[in-house]
Amino acid sequence: MLGKIGALLIAIGVVCPAFGDETLSVVVTDSKGNRVRSLARTDFQVSKTDIVAFNNATGAIPRRIAIVLDTTTITLPARVAIVEATRDFLAKSLRPDDRVLILTAGQSLTPLSEWTADKTKIETALQRASTAASQTMAGDRAQAERRIQELITNIQQTRNTFESFDTLLNAVRNYAAAVYRDTRQSICLLATVTDLFPSRATRNVLIIGGAGLPVRPGGDMFQYLDTVKAQAEQGLLGAALRQGAARSSPMSDANAFDLTQMLRDFAGEAWNKGIAIYTIDPEMADSASTMVEAQRTIDRAASFATTANRSAGYQLIADETGGLSFLARKPSEALSEITSDLDAFYSIGIASTLTNKQSVQVKGYRVRLTPGGAQPTADAEVSSRVIAHHLLKPDTNDLGITLQAATPVAEGEKRRVALKVMIPIKNLKFVQEGSEVTGAFSVYIATGDQLGHASSVTKQTKQLRWPAAALQAAGDRQLTFAVDVVLEPGRTQISVGVLDDRSKATGYDRVSI
Repeated sequence: MLGKIGALLIAIGVVCPAFGDETLSVVVTDSKGNRVRSLARTDFQVSKTDIVAFNNATGAIPRRIAIVLDTTTITLPARVAIVEATRDFLAKSLRPDDRVLILTAGQSLTPLSEWTADKTKIETALQRASTAASQTMAGDRAQAERRIQELITNIQQTRNTFESFDTLLNAVRNYAAAVYRDTRQSICLLATVTDLFPSRATRNVLIIGGAGLPVRPGGDMFQYLDTVKAQAEQGLLGAALRQGAARSSPMSDANAFDLTQMLRDFAGEAWNKGIAIYTIDPEMADSASTMVEAQRTIDRAASFATTANRSAGYQLIADETGGLSFLARKPSEALSEITSDLDAFYSIGIASTLTNKQSVQVKGYRVRLTPGGAQPTADAEVSSRVIAHHLLKPDTNDLGITLQAATPVAEGEKRRVALKVMIPIKNLKFVQEGSEVTGAFSVYIATGDQLGHASSVTKQTKQLRWPAAALQAAGDRQLTFAVDVVLEPGRTQISVGVLDDRSKATGYDRVSI
């Protein structure tokens, strides 16, 4: 009766948090961007609900700060400058209860540390970040423009050519498709970082250092081609290129490469997890004094299309999560502003979940807000950590669980693995009911790889009812939960979490296949 418990793995999707009253972290600034620190509860107006708690939260809430450096877009000197500024920022701002996670994002996501406050580990991670090799993605803007110029020259110099303006349009489409794939991958990696934050009960901040995320990948090249089109229609580029130019619409083609919704979905996930996003692009070729705060759209002249397209994604995700986007600012200045946000915010409890991010107002001031301070359900907490453990090794295992995986069996492109989750019986909590004891535990499983790709979390709950005498005789024996896990192609890890439903104690482990 105390041996193996068998089960089939049933996919039920990610277990989502269910919060009651909402708690918000609110930053208030004046027209010059200065943080306003002396407001009272009566200064805040929240539409369609009541304020049930109010606190100036400076110093009261521990903070989780994840710092991601994009090795594919930003130059090495700019990355080094961000690392130097980060070193100073953490030395001056980190508190004993704070935790920092440092990562690089390129072709994959690479954690350079675990969540830590250890200065030696942080320094080691920063050093690795500053020396990590830069990676080149498929979309190269300068190369794409040179390719268009080469095609124009070849078409002009070739007699009786079958090529036309459509040749240029196809080249730009290919470039846009490559940038689209690159940008989608970058967004997916950043979304994975949000899974690494363990709780909304802290002040969660994600700082991204890079060279932007285009809302319309390739949009700047379509804008460039639109200028070429005008010249071709006038006959300035020769008869062959004039052919097809009139019926072409480069800017309409740009609409096919739009990542606005994906960026909004990513920002929405971060918002729901209580994460404020801050983006830093120190190389932005624009005004050296520009800081974008609460700006949703860009409307600039065509000559600034490249800059606008590059910055738009950073602005969107920062704006949607209550953070800030810093463009063409020194990293030290940007991090100083972030420090001010971390040190000067209000914690406001409201009577219901906020449905409109603009529902909180303070007359005469600007307001940015992020959910925070609410403790997630045990389901949400365990699910989040199971996903995170594909990248970060479990750092707690109170239940002392262990895993055993059999040799996988091929099923077409997939693999089936017989997995055993072993739980020391003495670590589970049982309740006496007459001559019997009862208990329950839930097992959470996700497959993935060391790059952070992961499946949805699945959950199985097992109820236990044993004779009290059998429990007393169990000693150091283990209870085994047996399950078949199907690995999709490319998946090489199984991450498992166990929740004791009585004590709420947890255990975590993962196994490589």
